[in-house]
Amino acid sequence: MVVSAPDVAPWVLCEVYVSTDYRVRRVLWQEITSLTAQGVLTVVVGDFNCILSLGDKRGGAAFMDRADRREFRDFVSRTGLVDLGFSGPQFTWCNNQLGSARVWERLDRAFASSNWILHFPTCRVSHLPRVASDHCPLLISTSSGPSHHSPFRFEKVWLSYPQSWDIVRKAWRIPVRGDAMHRVSRKLELAKRRLRRWNRETVGDIFRRVEGVETAISELQRKEDLEGALSVDDMGDLQGLLATHHSLLRQHEIF
Repeated sequence: MVVSAPDVAPWVLCEVYVSTDYRVRRVLWQEITSLTAQGVLTVVVGDFNCILSLGDKRGGAAFMDRADRREFRDFVSRTGLVDLGFSGPQFTWCNNQLGSARVWERLDRAFASSNWILHFPTCRVSHLPRVASDHCPLLISTSSGPSHHSPFRFEKVWLSYPQSWDIVRKAWRIPVRGDAMHRVSRKLELAKRRLRRWNRETVGDIFRRVEGVETAISELQRKEDLEGALSVDDMGDLQGLLATHHSLLRQHEIF
């Protein structure tokens, strides 16, 4: 896709899911090489289904410098693409097996042309926790703009909480003096204020809990990343956290 923004030249985002057949992926290498040769500001990100070196793998069969890996390195060198690095877990994919059968690899990467990096010198890539996939999502941030505070909206997710109905009833029963439209307006304002406070103190916990659970998942996966394996108890905790995260995401999806 072509990405356009004010005061920045348009640039191309190539999201890739590379074939496991190195003969098929040669077509993609040629297309991207042609793009970068034209001087187009380019980012290439996704699942490359290939590693570059021994350091990109843990567990499983011993590393071998196969033809597909050599071609991957040649492609990166020929195009001048720069690996944008990352923060977070070292490996982006895990086969989710147990014990000695467990394998980790860094299959997912973000590359950029040097002219793109000149336009976005503060860019950063984060490896997020593996949750609903055996891959880490990759988050590319080009800048850190101010947060946006949205206006009041009645959220559908509130209807799944019986308390929301009580809050509206109680706000509507408060006696208010004035003409009919003033009373309606005042009661709507009271209900809005109470719903805002209740959302912040109670429903807001959904989103804070999602962040907390993701942090805990990330910490356990980082521990596994460093130590090579998790204990039975830690693995049980990880599986429980993933189940909790799935449940919270159902509420998050409604929101």
